[in-house]
Amino acid sequence: MKALGLYLHIPFCVKKCNYCDFCSFPGQGREVVEAYVDRLCADLKAKSERAGDYLVDSVYIGGGTPTILTQAQFAKIGEALHDSFSFADDCEFTVECNPATGSPELFKALREIGVNRVSMGLQSIHEKELSALGRVHGVKEFYRTFDELQSAGFTNLGADPC
Repeated sequence: MKALGLYLHIPFCVKKCNYCDFCSFPGQGREVVEAYVDRLCADLKAKSERAGDYLVDSVYIGGGTPTILTQAQFAKIGEALHDSFSFADDCEFTVECNPATGSPELFKALREIGVNRVSMGLQSIHEKELSALGRVHGVKEFYRTFDELQSAGFTNLGADPC
Protein backbone atom coordinates (compact mmCIF):
# COMPACT_ATOMS: atom_id res chain seq x y z
CA MET A 1 0.00 0.00 0.00
CA LYS A 2 1.02 3.60 -0.58
CA ALA A 3 1.54 5.98 2.34
CA LEU A 4 -0.94 8.78 2.97
CA GLY A 5 -0.59 11.75 5.29
CA LEU A 6 -3.67 13.69 6.36
CA TYR A 7 -3.80 17.31 7.47
CA LEU A 8 -7.04 18.53 9.05
CA HIS A 9 -7.39 22.27 9.58
CA ILE A 10 -9.44 23.58 12.48
CA PRO A 11 -9.78 27.30 11.70
CA PHE A 12 -11.07 28.44 15.09
CA CYS A 13 -9.33 30.05 18.05
CA VAL A 14 -10.08 32.02 21.18
CA LYS A 15 -8.27 35.11 19.91
CA LYS A 16 -6.10 35.66 16.86
CA CYS A 17 -2.51 36.24 17.97
CA ASN A 18 -0.91 39.47 16.77
CA TYR A 19 1.58 37.65 14.52
CA CYS A 20 -0.76 35.01 13.09
CA ASP A 21 -1.12 34.64 9.31
CA PHE A 22 -2.98 31.34 9.42
CA CYS A 23 -6.59 30.98 8.37
CA SER A 24 -8.42 31.30 11.66
CA PHE A 25 -11.64 32.79 12.90
CA PRO A 26 -11.74 33.74 16.59
CA GLY A 27 -14.84 33.79 18.71
CA GLN A 28 -17.13 31.63 16.59
CA GLY A 29 -20.24 30.23 18.23
CA ARG A 30 -20.64 26.54 19.03
CA GLU A 31 -23.14 26.14 16.17
CA VAL A 32 -20.57 27.27 13.59
CA VAL A 33 -17.86 25.02 15.03
CA GLU A 34 -20.22 22.04 15.21
CA ALA A 35 -21.34 22.57 11.59
CA TYR A 36 -17.67 22.70 10.53
CA VAL A 37 -16.87 19.45 12.37
CA ASP A 38 -19.89 17.75 10.78
CA ARG A 39 -18.80 18.91 7.30
CA LEU A 40 -15.20 17.84 7.96
CA CYS A 41 -16.37 14.35 8.96
CA ALA A 42 -18.59 14.09 5.87
CA ASP A 43 -15.65 15.16 3.68
CA LEU A 44 -13.38 12.55 5.28
CA LYS A 45 -15.91 9.83 4.54
CA ALA A 46 -16.39 11.05 0.95
CA LYS A 47 -12.64 11.25 0.24
CA SER A 48 -11.99 7.81 1.71
CA GLU A 49 -13.57 6.20 -1.34
CA ARG A 50 -10.44 7.16 -3.29
CA ALA A 51 -8.02 6.02 -0.59
CA GLY A 52 -8.40 2.26 -0.84
CA ASP A 53 -4.79 1.75 -1.94
CA TYR A 54 -3.42 3.94 0.84
CA LEU A 55 -2.35 3.41 4.43
CA VAL A 56 -2.40 6.51 6.64
CA ASP A 57 1.01 6.95 8.25
CA SER A 58 0.48 10.44 9.67
CA VAL A 59 -2.40 12.64 10.77
CA TYR A 60 -1.84 16.26 11.74
CA ILE A 61 -4.68 18.37 13.11
CA GLY A 62 -3.63 22.02 13.04
CA GLY A 63 -5.19 25.42 13.03
CA GLY A 64 -6.22 27.86 14.43
CA THR A 65 -6.46 26.13 17.74
CA PRO A 66 -7.68 22.54 17.40
CA THR A 67 -7.92 22.12 21.18
CA ILE A 68 -10.79 24.61 21.15
CA LEU A 69 -12.93 21.63 20.07
CA THR A 70 -14.87 19.62 22.64
CA GLN A 71 -14.21 16.02 23.59
CA ALA A 72 -17.35 15.01 21.68
CA GLN A 73 -16.19 16.83 18.55
CA PHE A 74 -12.80 15.11 18.69
CA ALA A 75 -14.57 11.77 19.19
CA LYS A 76 -16.65 12.47 16.08
CA ILE A 77 -13.53 13.30 14.05
CA GLY A 78 -11.72 10.22 15.39
CA GLU A 79 -14.65 8.01 14.44
CA ALA A 80 -14.80 9.48 10.93
CA LEU A 81 -11.06 8.95 10.47
CA HIS A 82 -11.02 5.37 11.73
CA ASP A 83 -14.20 4.42 9.86
CA SER A 84 -12.87 5.89 6.63
CA PHE A 85 -9.17 5.06 6.41
CA SER A 86 -6.71 2.27 7.17
CA PHE A 87 -3.93 3.27 9.55
CA ALA A 88 -0.33 2.10 9.81
CA ASP A 89 0.51 0.54 13.18
CA ASP A 90 3.13 3.25 13.73
CA CYS A 91 1.00 6.17 12.50
CA GLU A 92 2.03 9.49 14.02
CA PHE A 93 -1.16 11.30 15.02
CA THR A 94 -0.52 14.90 16.10
CA VAL A 95 -2.78 17.65 17.41
CA GLU A 96 -1.69 21.25 17.95
CA CYS A 97 -2.50 22.62 21.39
CA ASN A 98 -2.69 26.08 22.87
CA PRO A 99 -1.93 25.86 26.61
CA ALA A 100 -5.03 27.92 27.40
CA THR A 101 -7.43 25.44 25.80
CA GLY A 102 -6.25 22.07 27.04
CA SER A 103 -7.59 20.03 29.95
CA PRO A 104 -6.96 16.58 31.41
CA GLU A 105 -10.36 15.43 30.10
CA LEU A 106 -9.59 16.66 26.59
CA PHE A 107 -6.16 15.01 26.60
CA LYS A 108 -7.74 11.72 27.66
CA ALA A 109 -10.23 12.05 24.77
CA LEU A 110 -7.35 12.70 22.35
CA ARG A 111 -5.59 9.54 23.52
CA GLU A 112 -8.83 7.59 23.02
CA ILE A 113 -8.99 8.51 19.32
CA GLY A 114 -5.35 7.55 18.77
CA VAL A 115 -3.48 10.84 19.16
CA ASN A 116 0.08 10.02 20.19
CA ARG A 117 1.79 13.41 19.77
CA VAL A 118 0.89 16.95 20.81
CA SER A 119 2.55 20.07 19.44
CA MET A 120 2.12 22.85 21.97
CA GLY A 121 3.04 26.44 21.17
CA LEU A 122 5.19 28.44 23.57
CA GLN A 123 6.52 31.50 21.81
CA SER A 124 8.32 32.92 24.84
CA ILE A 125 8.95 32.23 28.53
CA HIS A 126 8.54 35.94 29.28
CA GLU A 127 5.05 37.11 30.27
CA LYS A 128 5.47 40.57 28.69
CA GLU A 129 6.47 39.03 25.37
CA LEU A 130 3.54 36.60 25.46
CA SER A 131 1.24 39.55 26.09
CA ALA A 132 2.79 41.60 23.27
CA LEU A 133 2.32 38.63 20.92
CA GLY A 134 -1.34 38.45 21.89
CA ARG A 135 -1.12 34.94 23.35
CA VAL A 136 -4.06 33.92 25.55
CA HIS A 137 -1.92 31.95 27.99
CA GLY A 138 0.92 32.63 30.37
CA VAL A 139 4.03 30.66 31.25
CA LYS A 140 2.36 29.00 34.27
CA GLU A 141 -0.45 27.72 32.03
CA PHE A 142 2.14 26.25 29.67
CA TYR A 143 3.81 24.29 32.48
CA ARG A 144 0.45 23.16 33.88
CA THR A 145 -0.64 21.96 30.45
CA PHE A 146 2.71 20.26 29.88
CA ASP A 147 2.30 18.35 33.13
CA GLU A 148 -1.30 17.42 32.25
CA LEU A 149 -0.18 16.09 28.87
CA GLN A 150 2.48 13.94 30.50
CA SER A 151 -0.06 12.66 33.04
CA ALA A 152 -2.35 11.74 30.14
CA GLY A 153 0.42 9.59 28.66
CA PHE A 154 1.88 11.92 26.05
CA THR A 155 5.62 11.53 25.96
CA ASN A 156 6.33 12.75 22.43
CA LEU A 157 5.63 16.46 22.96
CA GLY A 158 6.62 18.58 19.96
CA ALA A 159 7.54 22.25 19.93
CA ASP A 160 5.66 24.65 17.67
CA PRO A 161 8.09 27.31 16.40
CA CYS A 162 5.32 29.75 15.43
